[in-house]
Amino acid sequence: LFFGVCSLGFLIINNFFLKLIKDDKYFILNSPIVGVNSILLLLTPLAYLELLDFTVFRFFGLALIVILFSTLFITVKHKKYFFFNKSNLKKLNFSQFLVIILILLFFLISISPVTHADSLAYHMLGAVNFLLNGDLLNKILPVETKLVGPGELIIALGLSLGSEQFGGIVQFSWLFTIFYC
Repeated sequence: LFFGVCSLGFLIINNFFLKLIKDDKYFILNSPIVGVNSILLLLTPLAYLELLDFTVFRFFGLALIVILFSTLFITVKHKKYFFFNKSNLKKLNFSQFLVIILILLFFLISISPVTHADSLAYHMLGAVNFLLNGDLLNKILPVETKLVGPGELIIALGLSLGSEQFGGIVQFSWLFTIFYC
């Protein structure tokens, strides 16, 4: 599911924004952001109009998987976008190696089960409620449900296909957007 979102973002960047980017070596790092935001741009108005249900979410998730397989050859064809090759890894100093270890540890945290009280209290509650009832918790009580918004649609998209960690992996991938800065 995550790689389907990345593929969607890759297609959008490659077809619409690549002419605006001067250094296109690292543009693939922005593909998760572009993919998630394009999905949210489509799903959020439908969610507030209460036109989405569990079947529509499964359809979107399966469509992302189809997009992944249809664009897989594009990422393999452009080998210049793979910047972790042997020559780059041999040039690492200790501080760069430490940063890579920290990023790997952040990745392990992002794929772990959701146990944080904040996430369980209203993020997961909002996503599960959206899948079951089809609304974004627009009731007055309980008060913590007022914090639910479009971000929970991404969690609901992952939950509709059985991926509890999809939201965490998407948030983790946003760390890579600062690499080229």
